Amino acid sequence: KYDDKGNYQWAFSIPDIAHFGNSLDINAYAGNIDIIGGDVLLRQGAQYLNVNSNNEIVVTGQFGFGIPQRTVNFDATGCGLSNMTAQGSGDIFIVRYAPTTEVPITNNTATAPAVTTICPGDAPGPITGSTPIGSNYTYQWQQSLDNKTFTDIPGALSKDFDPPAITATTYYRRGILKAVCAVPNVSNVITVNFIKPVSDNSIVAPSVNSFCNAGNASLIRGYVPQAVGNVDYQWQQSTDNVTFTDISGATAKDYDPPSASVTTYYRRLITNSPCNIRTPGNTVTITINPLPVATVSAEQSICPGQPATLNATGGTRYSWSPATGLSATDIASPIATPATTTTYTVTVFNNDCSNPLTVKVNVAAPPLVDAGPDKNIFRGDRVQLNGRVTAAAGTTYQWSPATYLDDPTSLTPVATPDQNITYKLTATTAGGCFVVNDEVSIKLKEKIRIPNTFTPNGDNVNDLWLIDGLDTYDNSVITVFNRFGQKVFNSIGYAKPWDGMVNNKRLPLGTYYYIIDLKDGQRPLSGYVMLLK
Repeated sequence: KYDDKGNYQWAFSIPDIAHFGNSLDINAYAGNIDIIGGDVLLRQGAQYLNVNSNNEIVVTGQFGFGIPQRTVNFDATGCGLSNMTAQGSGDIFIVRYAPTTEVPITNNTATAPAVTTICPGDAPGPITGSTPIGSNYTYQWQQSLDNKTFTDIPGALSKDFDPPAITATTYYRRGILKAVCAVPNVSNVITVNFIKPVSDNSIVAPSVNSFCNAGNASLIRGYVPQAVGNVDYQWQQSTDNVTFTDISGATAKDYDPPSASVTTYYRRLITNSPCNIRTPGNTVTITINPLPVATVSAEQSICPGQPATLNATGGTRYSWSPATGLSATDIASPIATPATTTTYTVTVFNNDCSNPLTVKVNVAAPPLVDAGPDKNIFRGDRVQLNGRVTAAAGTTYQWSPATYLDDPTSLTPVATPDQNITYKLTATTAGGCFVVNDEVSIKLKEKIRIPNTFTPNGDNVNDLWLIDGLDTYDNSVITVFNRFGQKVFNSIGYAKPWDGMVNNKRLPLGTYYYIIDLKDGQRPLSGYVMLLK
């Protein structure tokens, strides 16, 4: 009740008489229920209320409907002084409540401490309570974690209250009691906010975090932490997982570590204002393992089918590849018998680290020997031979015979023969696996002397067109034309010199023209010849 100026006078709480829930059999109570927010409300309890001229509250209704023998405390004070038990399943009740004549307590207020936002481990400071107006009262401070359900604080019976350190946001109020069963007069609520420590400050290692000798790990990702206030990050590193130092500039949520040559430990510190408490997270380890100190045997050269022993050292485990020609691939010293030159790789392992080395086994192959094309030279000239040898290192070569050669050990010696000759170029591979040769012939040619006249008159003197040296050119082509361009003589080779006739008929005297192709790669010879008496 309030007076005509709106001032509080008194208040009562009508007890819980109705049955409220969601487990009733709706069909059994058809017509006597209401559905409110999905719950079933059985129509019973206080149904009529009136305030008479004496400020007394008169309530009437029924109880026990559907729940026989139900007991209700009609006093509404919690002291259990006015209990009544229904005899049937729908008893009627009438109850009258008289207002108290006591003067209510006023001026019950609480004043918050200077600091109401608290960091972990801190206490908020005293809450000051006003001096109430009224008499015959006691104090009882209460607290709540949800600002709904308040519980008494044991021993907190003074005008003021000094809260201890808290671990969660807490709500405080002061209650003033006039009697044991009276509803307390409560003050305003004082809220003390607790800054939760950082949680979920965890980081995730990259998928590859173990390296040999050195390595550059990818991004270390950090979760977004749960914290009150602003959050600052600081990444730290350590080489012993004991002493950590700040990494300059590493203040982001994630961190990309540089290349490392030693095992390094990383963690992330979280500082959230206003508490400024540095909270470390979990540690991520980037492991660097040392490489094995490995050796392998030197390069070898063998003949086809000949074995070579390979040897590797410095590891606890070995792996050779390719397997072709090897007696084994998982031992330190296998026997190699490759069919062709092969470079083997041995991976020397020491725990999880490895060191690959290579060794080459040269298998001698038949050399390719080319003494060059045959040569034609004029008698008295010199010519250079053009030999070629394709073979592995260590192959030697020699021309034979050495006659007329300036250097028989050179691939390109100069020859000055005075007769037709054939030279042989012989190549021998290292170890004598192969001996291969090829030949080149040098044929001497006479110099061509072409007369420009002859007298085919049958006196057996100068009757033939005799060309000196042409008989040494077996494939030469000689063609003679008259002044009209008609062919009057043609011959391949010059075994039978021209007698000045065509088709067994003597040609008239005069000038004729010739073309002589020696078929030696040089330009054909041309000119004229005169038939005289």
